[in-house]
Amino acid sequence: MKYQYIISLIILFPLFSCDNQKTETIDATEISEAETLEEIKDGVYTKWQKGKKLIQGKVDADSLKNGEWFSYFKDGTKNSMTTYKSGIKSGKSWVNHPNGKRYYQGSYMNDKKSGLWKFNYSNGKRHSEGNYINNKRSGAWKFYSKKGELEEKNFPKIDK
Repeated sequence: MKYQYIISLIILFPLFSCDNQKTETIDATEISEAETLEEIKDGVYTKWQKGKKLIQGKVDADSLKNGEWFSYFKDGTKNSMTTYKSGIKSGKSWVNHPNGKRYYQGSYMNDKKSGLWKFNYSNGKRHSEGNYINNKRSGAWKFYSKKGELEEKNFPKIDK
């Protein structure tokens, strides 16, 4: 909404100024660097801060998250992706380390971790992997050294 207002001012200001008056041009990049801007355009929500995209994803008719949502590092590369259905985490999700290597990946069902999840060190080697059921670890989990060697298998207790 703020973004549309600012653009409208930039477009309309010269139209209403008199020919014999000096006009000052407003630089849209200076405005966007000073504020956080949010917009929904063609069913896609985007949030900007200091002129850089922070978050982007699709919304449904009720403005609920729907489909893949991405967050971005300051350099513009993708930081994370989470899939939503009617505002609820449902489907694949992943997050990257700042160096671009995958930190973790897994899936959600009804807003809860479900199925196989894999976690990695910043060097890209596997840290751990195992299954979730209703947001709780389930069954055997494997843990690895920073070199990628299997160190331990863990069988967590399951709450009854």
